[in-house]
Amino acid sequence: MTKEKRPFIHLFKVGSNTYLYDVNTDKILKIPEKVYESLHNEKFNDSATIEFLENLKKKGFLKTSRVQETEHPETPYLQSYLDSKVTSIVLQVTQNCNLRCDYCVYSGSYHNRVHSNKRMSFELAKKGIDFLAVHSADCEMLHIGFYGGEPLLEFELIKECMEYAAIRCKGKKIYYNLTTNGTLVTKEMIETFQKYDVHLMVSLDGPKKIHDASRKGSSNQGSYDRLIKNLEMVKNEVPEFFDKNIIFNTVLNPERGYSCVVDFITGNELLKNKQFLMSIITPINSKEKKELSEQFIVEERYEYFLMLLSKIGEFSTERLSPFGKMASIRFSEMRFQKNLKSSGELPQKHHHPGPCIPGSFRLFMNADGNFFPCERVCETTDYTNIGNIYDGIDIEKAKNILNVEKYTEKYCHECWAYNYCYMCIADIDSTYETLEAAVLSKCASIKQNIEESFKDYCVLRAYNITY
Repeated sequence: MTKEKRPFIHLFKVGSNTYLYDVNTDKILKIPEKVYESLHNEKFNDSATIEFLENLKKKGFLKTSRVQETEHPETPYLQSYLDSKVTSIVLQVTQNCNLRCDYCVYSGSYHNRVHSNKRMSFELAKKGIDFLAVHSADCEMLHIGFYGGEPLLEFELIKECMEYAAIRCKGKKIYYNLTTNGTLVTKEMIETFQKYDVHLMVSLDGPKKIHDASRKGSSNQGSYDRLIKNLEMVKNEVPEFFDKNIIFNTVLNPERGYSCVVDFITGNELLKNKQFLMSIITPINSKEKKELSEQFIVEERYEYFLMLLSKIGEFSTERLSPFGKMASIRFSEMRFQKNLKSSGELPQKHHHPGPCIPGSFRLFMNADGNFFPCERVCETTDYTNIGNIYDGIDIEKAKNILNVEKYTEKYCHECWAYNYCYMCIADIDSTYETLEAAVLSKCASIKQNIEESFKDYCVLRAYNITY
């Protein structure tokens, strides 16, 4: 049987149970072990197995169809999005920071970025806001973000931008946000942010010892004490703003443990009931690769296990850590058992769901006025630059990013994880010699994560929990 004639499926086990994921129908089926072994070994000598497979075929499963041509479904509409559906812009108000965090992309530990004294002028920021206003005719709500470095170094600029945007984009609801290390926060800033309903994501990595190990100033002094003092000030002076407009981001070092950070957050009265996002120090573009410690894996998986128990009612959702609650939300949002088409067959022309629409969803303008699809991408490579404030967005470059699958399509079209792949341009490590190599370097971990989600889903389905 040639490769092209093989059914497009993926086999996996959960304990003693055996499963088949059918890519064309996007469905997971529990199958007998004999059928599993026959499909795995491609030996079909048992009459009962052959009859079982024939019945599956009659029901529309085991098709051999693959995508033949890469094109993201939104490609024909990209120009329309960029003309009138640009929903947000993120302004890099400065490339400077008052801290020198070990893992920051600007810290010097990365190949693609370094801190500098470069800042955005108000005139340039106005042009960015003008661009958003002109290209958002079909949008009722707009998003404006402020990015650094540490954006609060340019508080007066941020204030001017919000004053200008309120006039320039009059009649539309504007959602403002920024990420900050929190060490420069003042009451005056909070009162201004409250006026404009600005949402802050504050970086807090855990208890003092852990936080200060990475988040420190140029003099090597930790930032924990200043941050906590400012948070307490906001909580005491403007409690409503603290409760509604501040969330936290915790960056975990995979070489260390996990539970000590969870214990700190859950046991701290100041942080009680606050939302925490969690990320792990990424090796993308980093000169220093960090490995997951066994302790980290065990403790992180235990938190995830508690989340799964909460899904079947065996553990209270209220008792989950903030990280567990976030994992619960993300797992609930993952789509399962939904056909791509009513025919239950992959389209001839398609693209995996990884990329968002570049330039429309989270347009990033750096301090020089250059455009990028978002603030997570590398700023020093040509393929991530999609234009500038003076010439606008280059539609061809935007198309290339939207159709990132083209770099590896011969592999993607044969990949069982196609329907769930989350690869986008921001995941590409610019240290690889080719884009193909950079993309392929991520494939194994993506497929592993997707299969683990499949397995968790199958366990929950056994308890009649579906999404």
